[in-house]
Amino acid sequence: MQIKLILKDDWYKTAEPEQMRIALMHVEQEAMDKMNNQLNERYRECRDEVFESCSTDCGWNVDK
Repeated sequence: MQIKLILKDDWYKTAEPEQMRIALMHVEQEAMDKMNNQLNERYRECRDEVFESCSTDCGWNVDK
């Protein structure tokens, strides 16, 4: 569940505590998934940059 859905029509004002806990768990899960995806993408980019740099420095990259 996105934060927008929690705020939509002031749902949070009438939500039961259990419903709110579940909604916030979904928001946390979504945020963690997004953060992990961004970290993994950055890791892949850095790994590729280092590999290319090393290949070029060692003369293994014949294309460049």
